[in-house]
Amino acid sequence: KEGKILLVKRVKEDFWKLPGEKFKTNEEPEEVAKKGVLNETGLTVEVIQLYNEYQFTHQDEQINTLVFESNILKGEPKPNNEEVEKVEFFSLPELEKLPLSPNLKLVYEDLTK
Repeated sequence: KEGKILLVKRVKEDFWKLPGEKFKTNEEPEEVAKKGVLNETGLTVEVIQLYNEYQFTHQDEQINTLVFESNILKGEPKPNNEEVEKVEFFSLPELEKLPLSPNLKLVYEDLTK
């Protein structure tokens, strides 16, 4: 939304993260991303392009995160299920003050280079 980044805070986590879901190798990442955003935020989005792919290790598991640039087609940002506590847009400078998920820290570092 106007150059800001959409983040969610889950009920059982103490940090902000990008909305989305895990995907299997036989699924289209763009479709899974759109479904994840809708399920967590109530927003219908169109994927414009892949921004970047990030890799990190969490609890001995290799995690790949795909970050997409998207446009909102319809809806208002709000927690859309019982797992999500908050949904908000943040500017890049605002991210510096937030507790971020490990993959979002990588995205932040990339955006502030």
